[in-house]
Amino acid sequence: MSPHTYYDFAWEKGPLKLHFTPNEDDLPVICNIDKKEIETTSSSLPLDACIGDILIAYQSNTTQMSSSIAVFRDFKHALRILQTSSFPITLRFRSRRNDVPPAILDESMRNIKSNGFVEQLIVYTWEKSHSSLGLSFSYDPCSLHSVIVNIDPLKFSTSNDGNSKPETGDFLVALLPLDSKNECERAIRIDTMHFHGVVSLLRAVSKPCQLMFARLQINDTTCGDEQEIKDIRNTSPCSLTQHTAQVKSSFGDTRESKHSRTRTGGHERQCDARNSIHALHKRKSFMIKAESNGSFDQVHSDKDRQPLSNSDKDESKYYEFQFSGGELPFTLEDDESSTHTGNAESDQAYHASIKGVRHASVTVPFSEGDVLIGLDRQDLRGVSVQQVLNQLQLIRSPTRLVFFRRAKKRNVSITAALADAFMLFLI
Repeated sequence: MSPHTYYDFAWEKGPLKLHFTPNEDDLPVICNIDKKEIETTSSSLPLDACIGDILIAYQSNTTQMSSSIAVFRDFKHALRILQTSSFPITLRFRSRRNDVPPAILDESMRNIKSNGFVEQLIVYTWEKSHSSLGLSFSYDPCSLHSVIVNIDPLKFSTSNDGNSKPETGDFLVALLPLDSKNECERAIRIDTMHFHGVVSLLRAVSKPCQLMFARLQINDTTCGDEQEIKDIRNTSPCSLTQHTAQVKSSFGDTRESKHSRTRTGGHERQCDARNSIHALHKRKSFMIKAESNGSFDQVHSDKDRQPLSNSDKDESKYYEFQFSGGELPFTLEDDESSTHTGNAESDQAYHASIKGVRHASVTVPFSEGDVLIGLDRQDLRGVSVQQVLNQLQLIRSPTRLVFFRRAKKRNVSITAALADAFMLFLI
């Protein structure tokens, strides 16, 4: 019998205010919950949801005969389903509210388990003369281990008897009281302790003491690179807003591997070799949001958000217009700037640009040269101007049109910027 607990959530309407990030198994893990927005909107949120839970399966309820539960293959597959499935849809989560982080140290608590993801152990002495440790801790939503996320240079003592000092991203794995006659028996194991227990322990511990940290092997490559995400272009009843993970640290993930998920849990379970994933501060998280009447300029409010490329630093370049049919307030022509990119894929990007504005009094500030990149839930890459016009003529109800505002100075990488628009707003 599986030791894990699962819960289902029927997502029927409204935004799903959950941020997801991929773990080492490439499955979506809840890394943040927008509770403030939920209190003021009709957002949807599983009541049992907590940070660290894994989204593992779904069931589409749109047909008369309900389909069977299907398991997500990977993070990209999960995004695609969340983007394209119609309401209602049932989401199945694996709860990790009571899960214990997998052990990093062996039984002696002096050596690293043979797991292949810990680089070294670092021992730091917390002197009695220092009332404050000067370290801020959080936990990795994927591994659930306690990790250093900030170091206060004014409070943190840099002296460590010539040994390596802890750094941002190191895991706290053990505490060794220095007044003990037998350090091995008095050593306190932290790598399998819940985060709230770690915080309580650090507040109550007697000094001097030694803290043992595990430094993980770090994957320095960035996550969510442009080539990997480009395939996810379908729009849906929701849009995905991209943010960087709120926990700013740099370490690889250490949660149990795919094969160990079906095993019996326990503090001493074997840590299998992990798949290498990106440093946490370089991982991307995605929040599921419903369609909004507001401008796309208001989607990103986090000033610390790291854009996927330098081509999209000005979010005001994107705007939308609700078109209900009839005469268009602008004329369209074939955009020829994409033929100068030198990239075969980009050269087949967007073709419909504004040639002229018919109604000067229109509230949306159309400009000559602006490019039509989205029609409701359709990405218009590769769609000819004539095909776009044919689709516009069929519109009989309010439909969202998404535009890219081109700078007066033509940029040879314009299609790269347009591609990023969908990567950031509509993926």
